[in-house]
Amino acid sequence: SPLTESFHAILKCEEFGAGAVIAKSCSSTRIGDKGFRRCLFDKRGWWAASTFDREIQDVKEAARYLRDSVSKCSIPVFASVSELTLAPEKWISTCKAVQDTGVSGIQLDLFYFESVLGEPDFSQKLVELLSILKCKLDIPIFPKLNINLPTLLMSDLFKKAGIKYISILDSISLPAPFSTTEEGKPTLRFASSISKASLFGAWQYPLTQKYLYELASNGFIVCAGGGIQEPVNIIELILLGANAVQLATAIILNGYHSISKYIEGIEEFMSQHSFERISEFQGRALSYYKGNTVYQLSTLLC
Repeated sequence: SPLTESFHAILKCEEFGAGAVIAKSCSSTRIGDKGFRRCLFDKRGWWAASTFDREIQDVKEAARYLRDSVSKCSIPVFASVSELTLAPEKWISTCKAVQDTGVSGIQLDLFYFESVLGEPDFSQKLVELLSILKCKLDIPIFPKLNINLPTLLMSDLFKKAGIKYISILDSISLPAPFSTTEEGKPTLRFASSISKASLFGAWQYPLTQKYLYELASNGFIVCAGGGIQEPVNIIELILLGANAVQLATAIILNGYHSISKYIEGIEEFMSQHSFERISEFQGRALSYYKGNTVYQLSTLLC
């Protein structure tokens, strides 16, 4: 996220009350075209189109500010790593480079796995990759899911790999927005050659709830985010089993100072219900559901 792509940006998050930060994703892979980010906000949400090199930082650059952030911030700092392959060697090298900065854990950004989903034995290779990373690293790892990776399938693979922690939910990659009145002309400026763009916004929230429910019901520790607009959304996610909640788009659009609005909303809810700790209401909604996710045919109602 642009919110955490530098030491000073991470300090801003801490200044306005963030309890932890996940840094912008980094990689040892370079494509060779950094380009620039093109953005548009419309009724569907916030669109962003860019290149891999622009959105995924070079691991050496990231390591420098991660080291400063860890040493000078009082909140946990987590790295985020992305690669374009299932080959363990590439992931091990990048993850060890950021582990050496002292971060508290590493998010595995799987957004670009769209290019490897069709590989033979994808599931087996993913389990092997995660198992090796878990063995080789000294700090927790947590894959970040997107809608190309369905929860019920991934839950089984994660369990086989011994994964306990998961992050949700990434944006969706769509055909870049275009104008019907101008017969398909792109509405993103200077984007005539771009075929896809990422879309963020409130539309993500029901999907975040679905992913969270299925993962929490299967015993995973989940950091949930995606589509959050108001403090009540954070409260709902905690009630649904989230162990942590992450914000990005709402803060990008409204500024770092808006972090405090969400904190105040949670504190007000806790005061109204006489809760002293978040753990007192975390996961309470799950107790009202019967069965374990959608595997129970008797609970399939529509």
